[in-house]
Amino acid sequence: MNAGTLTSVSQWKAHEWKTWMLVWIPVLKGNIDFNVLTLLSKFTLGILLLLQDKVTREEIEHSRLLLEEFCSRYELIFGLSQCTFNIHIVSHVAWTVENWGPLW
Repeated sequence: MNAGTLTSVSQWKAHEWKTWMLVWIPVLKGNIDFNVLTLLSKFTLGILLLLQDKVTREEIEHSRLLLEEFCSRYELIFGLSQCTFNIHIVSHVAWTVENWGPLW
């Protein structure tokens, strides 16, 4: 990922998003609102748990709780106009892994 890619986020591929999810918390810490950082950290951990090669039932349940909290608090922080279908679908990701296996 080069410095210019943050300006072309709409064109990122899965690999760029995965890399960003691994580094964005320390990069943005102190530069964005603490509540936003906390909420997005829950999203990141919830997704990273489901990206492993093998995911235990406990990890799926932990992810489910993190992602449900992310979805329920998203509107409070970002507003109803930002609650798109993509945000809603996040609430189903743990179920998908439970039934079909890890995301990767």
